[in-house]
Amino acid sequence: MAFIKLTYGWPKRYKFVPVDEESHSIFGMLTILADFTDDGKYAIQFDDSYPSDPSNRASELVDVTNCIEVELGQKVTFDYHTIEWDYMRGHYHSYDTIEAVVVDDDVALAETDDDVVKALVYYYKDDYQKAWELLTPLLAPDQFYRVNEQAHQLVGWMYEFGCGVEKDLKKAYIHYLYARDYERFDEMSYHGFGRGVLESPRKLWDDNDWDEYHALLLLNDIGESEYAYNAMIERANDWFYSDKEKTSKRADYLHNHKYVALARKTACLWAMERCDHTFGASEEFLLFAGAYCSYLSQGHEGSCSYVKDNGGGSVAHLKSTSFAEWWLDKAIEGGDKFAIKAKQFIQKSKEQQQ
Repeated sequence: MAFIKLTYGWPKRYKFVPVDEESHSIFGMLTILADFTDDGKYAIQFDDSYPSDPSNRASELVDVTNCIEVELGQKVTFDYHTIEWDYMRGHYHSYDTIEAVVVDDDVALAETDDDVVKALVYYYKDDYQKAWELLTPLLAPDQFYRVNEQAHQLVGWMYEFGCGVEKDLKKAYIHYLYARDYERFDEMSYHGFGRGVLESPRKLWDDNDWDEYHALLLLNDIGESEYAYNAMIERANDWFYSDKEKTSKRADYLHNHKYVALARKTACLWAMERCDHTFGASEEFLLFAGAYCSYLSQGHEGSCSYVKDNGGGSVAHLKSTSFAEWWLDKAIEGGDKFAIKAKQFIQKSKEQQQ
């Protein structure tokens, strides 16, 4: 088993990516794919996106691919681009250089501090007990209900193929959903997993946001509801900062608007199903419901621009909640069933919290 050792940033950071013919996301829009060649070398491909006009923050991004053949131990460098965000400046472009070198699994094991990489080495060495010992502590979600997707992916493999554990397709399916490993999910769908929950699963896995949203629906359906509920609330808190971003007709913004709107609606619906009156009485619930109603009318969130924690404090609480309530009432006037149900739930929740 070979790995690509990536060195980047300042101070220097390191990342190990397996040479497995799969595309791996590094950070931002940078992905890397590596494969073996017929003459014993390694083909490394970097895919990134650069602005067509670097001086214009709003310029369209152009996809760029770099590919090179290297030998084991041969170092190469690539430039990469990221979009950074600063509370005062907003979005801005950043550029740097990344160094790549192919190393064998013993080097990766000795030099990495990533337990998933170590577990992967042991996995390919058929030492499944050591792999399990490293992976088990990594499976629980963090305080923001995010999980170590790579750890869950590897555990999914082990359950699907019976590596060091009894073969269990249901458990494999659960871990693949946590991992957002939709290639394996497609394989599992042949065994009936996920059918009946999504209209057409394979057509829905089209980017990271949608992958996550639909995975949470499926996790909720199979009984992982506590995680799915709290994770959906966290995802629903993905707000748009600038008026331009909210009202833009760019396809990627419109796509994100729909994803976030559905996440907000689903978070509210699940709260009502669970009779979570603590959340129902919160400012967050009102903002989610109002922003969804604004989306139905305008295709974006309107002036409901609250952010729970954006590094600079929450944004215009009273103004945001008043706009959210205005959109909610407007939808009620139009007979929207979701808005009516949400308003009733808010009122009941506040009564119970008094």
